[in-house]
Amino acid sequence: MECVNPHLYQNLVVQIESQVEAWNHEAVRHPNPEEAQRLWHKAEGLQYALRVLYAFQPEFDDLVRAAIPTIH
Repeated sequence: MECVNPHLYQNLVVQIESQVEAWNHEAVRHPNPEEAQRLWHKAEGLQYALRVLYAFQPEFDDLVRAAIPTIH
């Protein structure tokens, strides 16, 4: 039984990118400048997490391949 989704990395990246876009979009339209700034900070934090994910993609791919020997 396979427990690891071979598309886990890509799914995670897409979800994070979507959330960053949503928070930036919401911040632009928010009438309260403090709340808009808070949303931009949240988006910046996720953008940092995304850069870390990009940096470790090869290791993540190796981990998934080791968990599911049929993926090459």
